[in-house]
Amino acid sequence: MDFDHITFLASPGYASTQAAVLVLTLGFIAFWLPRGASEATQTFYWKFATLLAELLVAGGVIGLLTFAGRAKIESN
Repeated sequence: MDFDHITFLASPGYASTQAAVLVLTLGFIAFWLPRGASEATQTFYWKFATLLAELLVAGGVIGLLTFAGRAKIESN
């Protein structure tokens, strides 16, 4: 059986670690991205970021990553 990065996502611990790194990295980038923009642009940006965050929480980042890993194992 082949093991690759996606296959390891079947483990909830590994998926949690990867999700934490992903969320922290994207959060850091999202926090620094709107610096220097106009106030109207920043307002739109933060409203869009809030909507995106709500969708990610509702979908469950860790659950989606674990599902991808288990689907990869089943396909192998």
